[in-house]
Amino acid sequence: MSDPSAQDDAQQKEHPMHNNQMEFGIENRLNLQPAPRRAARQHRARWWFGQMRAVVSTAMDWTASPPARPEQIHLRLSR
Repeated sequence: MSDPSAQDDAQQKEHPMHNNQMEFGIENRLNLQPAPRRAARQHRARWWFGQMRAVVSTAMDWTASPPARPEQIHLRLSR
């Protein structure tokens, strides 16, 4: 078996690491509109929550049912 640290050294020689910071500018962004997929998703979410609000606003108030009658249970005990 070969030494794994020797393989790491060989890889670093082939692909040396650079410590330079990469900068990405945002000043040249052309389109700041949301992607069409995202817009459609937001539209569906607005529709869904609108439907749920309508259901809640038209819900009826229910009165609680009376408690159940007590049930008589006879136990026959043997003597």
